[in-house]
Amino acid sequence: MNKIICVFFVFLFSSLAGAYSVNDSPTTGLSQDTAYQLKQGELNVFFWGWTTYGITDRFSLGTNFWLDMGSYPNLYAKFNVLPEGERHPAVSLGASNYLSPVHNIGAYDFSLYVSKQVGNLWLYIAPKYVGMNLGYIANYPLGGSVTAGLISPLSDQFRLLLEASYDNLEFNVSQYRGGGALEMDLNPVRARLGYYSKFYPLNSRQDLLYFDIYFRHKF
Repeated sequence: MNKIICVFFVFLFSSLAGAYSVNDSPTTGLSQDTAYQLKQGELNVFFWGWTTYGITDRFSLGTNFWLDMGSYPNLYAKFNVLPEGERHPAVSLGASNYLSPVHNIGAYDFSLYVSKQVGNLWLYIAPKYVGMNLGYIANYPLGGSVTAGLISPLSDQFRLLLEASYDNLEFNVSQYRGGGALEMDLNPVRARLGYYSKFYPLNSRQDLLYFDIYFRHKF
């Protein structure tokens, strides 16, 4: 049923698609950021994800308003350490922090983003470290993950996103994730529709229909 719904919306959005206003480098993959940065004064608003703003051409700040409204204040930051060159990739550092309504409990993560445009493809890899603050136990390590993906322009209106991840966390949580989505420019917003799977130990699996919509604009 999910696959049928996915195909239906692809045809629907195809009839509504506009064109990318600029050949901008994608700042986000399917579930992780790339090393590319928003321009100064540029705003990126995801319906389900982060709302980020380019403070400078190399530094952005953001938050997830759904978590904020759920009494989980959070903050996201990304800094571009090395802009992309002809022979070297772009490199950025990212961090996010989440606070719980429960006193002295929260989570945080640190990420390294490496991205390179090869021909018409944008390639990226993003290892991440995750930790928690559990009351009086500060900086409790939860583990980490690594994500790799690619973004390919199919036309002036469409981009294809593919991604795979491996998570190795505390409490015996180890899983593989992967999926793909079609991104469509529906000027002034962009929509992503695809399929995402999580593979758990003991051969268990969870399939999800992936949908998100976002707005990117420079003021």
